[in-house]
Amino acid sequence: MKTVKTFMLVALAASMAACGNKEDEKTTESDSAQEKKTEESIDVVEDPIDDGSTMPALEPGKFPFDFPVIENTNAVAGDNVFYVNMKLIINDYNEGLTSFGTQYLLGTLSEAGQKESKVAFVGDEIIPNSGIIKIPANESVKVGDIVAGKWAVNMTRAIITDVSNPNEPKACFIGLDYDNPAKAEDGQTGIGQYEYTLKQGEFIKISEAYAPASCCVYKNESGDYKLMNVFRAEGDKVLGTVFTSFEAVPKASCTPIPLKPSYKVGDVVYAPWVGTMSKGKITEVNKKLGRYNVKFDEDYQGESMIAFGEVIDQLP
Repeated sequence: MKTVKTFMLVALAASMAACGNKEDEKTTESDSAQEKKTEESIDVVEDPIDDGSTMPALEPGKFPFDFPVIENTNAVAGDNVFYVNMKLIINDYNEGLTSFGTQYLLGTLSEAGQKESKVAFVGDEIIPNSGIIKIPANESVKVGDIVAGKWAVNMTRAIITDVSNPNEPKACFIGLDYDNPAKAEDGQTGIGQYEYTLKQGEFIKISEAYAPASCCVYKNESGDYKLMNVFRAEGDKVLGTVFTSFEAVPKASCTPIPLKPSYKVGDVVYAPWVGTMSKGKITEVNKKLGRYNVKFDEDYQGESMIAFGEVIDQLP
């Protein structure tokens, strides 16, 4: 724009020199005002904004992969829900990726709709109904039960350790690594071993296969056995996270893992090592905190404390 303005001023000066007549000054001033108006109109012309996305918008209620659309959610306005973070998925989708990352967050249903609904977290977000799980206002649990509970803002698997106050049971989040170096609120205990207090309306008892925060073994197309953290199952598909990838897989390729198996020291089992089910032997059982210590057959894999619900004695 500076070049355009300079050219106009030079042209204007040349015109005034050629006239050399004071009587023409009013006309020249009028021309100058018109030119200034023209400049201003040129200044506001902008190029269209290009956000870099060439992907078509997702249809209502759909993910960027094949999973059944659910017409109506069983949650109503005001209910607490666990939901899939669509912002992360859409960002990956708009970048043309075929593997998607996400979180399972706790929010409040703002408005129920067909195929998709509004969920309030920081602000309202539009979420497919298949990506929403209603949380009961009151849930009855006992010591040893496995639940999907809120840790920070995320849905995470936990084992109930204390029900002396039924409305605020305590639990250890076995969905966190046992040896995670981050410290809990006491400043001493690791977050994977600490007993947190749960609040009613922020957890769901896991009582059946393919429930939220349960796990299954998924045999992929390459024949590898992967651990899948389940969000929900619908029809012939299971929705969840395989290692770090959020996806839907055929239910026929999945085997639910028992939530509270009664394995003992010396039993041969399969447990996840970097997301893949690997063979090993149980060397220790911690029932209270819901863990098996598994020494893997391969020396380079070492041994790890593996959560209940992630260990199985036979692969399909």
